[in-house]
Amino acid sequence: MFFLDNCKVTVEAPTVTGTTTISSNAYDMGLFDGITFVVRLGTPAANNSIKVNQSATSGGSYNDLTGTAVSNASNNQLMVTILRPGKQFLKCSVVRGTTTTIDSLVAIQWRAKGMRPVTQPTSTSEEWLSPAEGTA
Repeated sequence: MFFLDNCKVTVEAPTVTGTTTISSNAYDMGLFDGITFVVRLGTPAANNSIKVNQSATSGGSYNDLTGTAVSNASNNQLMVTILRPGKQFLKCSVVRGTTTTIDSLVAIQWRAKGMRPVTQPTSTSEEWLSPAEGTA
């Protein structure tokens, strides 16, 4: 099976420069076992980080998941994976201690539970098996 048949990939809009904490959309994990958040910051800094929060409802109160904070003083790509969260809805919070943009926040929900192929959000994608060389 293809990657896109088994994983739902959502790319959120970039965020302008600032120092406020920005939370992602809420991701419903009811039909997936795991999620990976990939965040690219404009400026790496030791006090810029990401962390994962969970809630029983999409609009409920979100609490941090212990140990999920990821930071790096010199790398602007930060990633965190959660397998089988304790509650149904997850968000990724981007904590910006140093002024920076959020160039991208990608959420990859994986190991779909009985709903293959996965329907992707509004986007353009293709999957090919052993394509021939030539004009793309």
